[in-house]
Amino acid sequence: MTMNKTVELNLHIDIIPFINISLYLNNIPFIQSLFLENTGETDSGTIELKVSSDIPCIEPFSYTIAFLPAGKEFKVPLDSLKIDRKFLDAISESEQATIKFEVIEEGQNVLTEERIVAIHPLEHFGGFGILPELVASYVTPNHPYVYQIKRKAIEVLEQQGLRTAFEGYQNDSPERVLQMMSAIYTAIQHEGIIYSSLPPGYEHIGQRLRLLSTIQKERFGNCIDISLLFAACLEAIDLNPVIVVTKGHAFVGCWLHDDKFAEVVNDDKAAITKRLAKGICELAVVGGG
Repeated sequence: MTMNKTVELNLHIDIIPFINISLYLNNIPFIQSLFLENTGETDSGTIELKVSSDIPCIEPFSYTIAFLPAGKEFKVPLDSLKIDRKFLDAISESEQATIKFEVIEEGQNVLTEERIVAIHPLEHFGGFGILPELVASYVTPNHPYVYQIKRKAIEVLEQQGLRTAFEGYQNDSPERVLQMMSAIYTAIQHEGIIYSSLPPGYEHIGQRLRLLSTIQKERFGNCIDISLLFAACLEAIDLNPVIVVTKGHAFVGCWLHDDKFAEVVNDDKAAITKRLAKGICELAVVGGG
């Protein structure tokens, strides 16, 4: 949009299409980058950039630039742009927010752009299409329900005549890791959790998760809910879980030695399957199919 014959300002906005609790807890800005560019022939005057929302999901934000030289761009620092945690805690259903970007030069509004963003409640995961690693935010090994399952798993080990302890990888024994995994699996089975199928396309669009307190109370869960529970229990006994996601399904793996992938997200199918192969056995998985 042209301000005068020789000055033209443009916004370049890279934005995540949702806001949820995992973004907040991991200090990930939902606006990934915001550039203001002057493609005109003359330096601009003083510019104020404002970011606001039609619902109180973010705190009002503004940033002032003394001037923007002709032919240059400026990356707006967004450190002080804050998500409103109280608003996220208060909503029970997903809502839609209109995020407004206003460019004001010398007191005159010269450019306005808007973006639509979904605002999700506490239990809603944004899907694996964008920042899939955020699913780890929902693995909560310190939840009281995990301690309850650990106690039941100890009883399972005792009934099997095995060592009643969770020592992680201290013994460097894949067989012992499998024993502990099996005890946790059996304890979760004894919880009588009824399976509830996943919504279509959950991998990309996300879904409402059942957090551990909900599973404990209602005894319902789909494969991703139960996988997060299982992963939390494995992490709580000092093992390294892996959540494996396929089309329409999710299940849990665990490293049999104290190891991990180099990257948080690994989309190389062969990197997983070769570690499951007979004779290698670096990973074990539960619930595939």
